[in-house]
Amino acid sequence: NEMQGLVIGDNVIVTLGSMEPYVELGLEVKENSPFNHTFVLGYSNGPWLHYLPSNRAYEINDPDVKTTEYNSEAPDVAVNEALQLIQELLPLAEK
Repeated sequence: NEMQGLVIGDNVIVTLGSMEPYVELGLEVKENSPFNHTFVLGYSNGPWLHYLPSNRAYEINDPDVKTTEYNSEAPDVAVNEALQLIQELLPLAEK
């Protein structure tokens, strides 16, 4: 699953790939992003590849956990990779 990022002024758009991430994952990326505005997108870079449940969904055994192809480490990996990409893009931001 490929992530991509785009800087426009002091804003960043990050794609989490072609899965459907739970909203908590996008909110965590936004909360930890140094950009003025951070937009987190799913459904990008190819065909739909299942839901990406949040850590909480794995804790409560949400029904999507039973059908997803992602293991319980995937939410943290996705958030960390997105934040790493954002840090790499930070020098491109207009100040």
